[in-house]
Amino acid sequence: MARKSAVRRKRQFQVLTALLVLAVIVVFGRDVLRAAHDSRSARESRNTSFATLATAIISSSSSLDRDTISLLDSAPSMSRSTLLTSWTELEERARDVLQSAEHAREPAIETGINEKLTSVMTLRIAAWETIRQSVEGPLGVPDVTTPPSGALNQAVVNLQTANVAWERAHGALRHRPGHVRLPLGAWTLPTLDVPGLVHAAITTTALRPNALVAINAVSVNPQPLPSGSAGATALVLLPTSSVELGVSVRNGSTTDTTISVHATLTPTNRLGKAVTLRATSSLRASSNTAVLFSEVPITPGERAILRIWVSGAAPTSKGAANRTYTVKVASAG
Repeated sequence: MARKSAVRRKRQFQVLTALLVLAVIVVFGRDVLRAAHDSRSARESRNTSFATLATAIISSSSSLDRDTISLLDSAPSMSRSTLLTSWTELEERARDVLQSAEHAREPAIETGINEKLTSVMTLRIAAWETIRQSVEGPLGVPDVTTPPSGALNQAVVNLQTANVAWERAHGALRHRPGHVRLPLGAWTLPTLDVPGLVHAAITTTALRPNALVAINAVSVNPQPLPSGSAGATALVLLPTSSVELGVSVRNGSTTDTTISVHATLTPTNRLGKAVTLRATSSLRASSNTAVLFSEVPITPGERAILRIWVSGAAPTSKGAANRTYTVKVASAG
């Protein structure tokens, strides 16, 4: 009997032990399942939140592309002030896109798709900046440096590279928790002739900054006689049938320009004939040029008003680009 009792106690102990182990397994399994469920829920939440942010970033970037195309296409028909204001507004939007892309780095998303989005946007905005500088630099916008030769073409290549990179990566979360679908960008900027559009903008005369010019000096040959009280505004000439008129003009700005020098000689008595003269000249930044009108006809005894002015650029100050003289030609004999 004692032996049977011992066997029975042993079996009871074995059954109890088995039940205890089973209970531990059940509890552990439940905790594992709960942890797995919680982990999946957290991943789904992160992926869904990232998809919302990524969609907003890509939408803003696509809008930036469209408006940049529109601005480049319309630039030749715009005023300088409107064009530069529009670029400033786009620059602020580009900065916002880049900042949002930087924020997308955290928290880390499985497959590293958030890092991919940031790198794509960084490359795109850097390329966009090159396009902006390629327009604003040649147009003389302060504190903007014109990119080196070849940089604009490389920027277009970089935009294409970024587009392809995102096209390959955007489906990374489709089969992950949340099953999110990240959108492709409506990025059409690199499909256009960007260098051609930029060239059209920077060669539009109305968009270039105004040069500032002034008349340095006016020369007359034969040389006028001393004019006494009339001062430098009176030209007293000995009898002659023609004079040579020279005009020296200075460009006081940092912008190359093309100017026209005009001169009119208008008789105030019955002698002589009205004369109208014009000459065009290229004038580089911070340099001088001289325009010469030879054999300007005059008549002995003539009284006239000589007006000289410069067009094609703004004067450095009021009256600096025009001169007016009274002309008195002595009578023959």
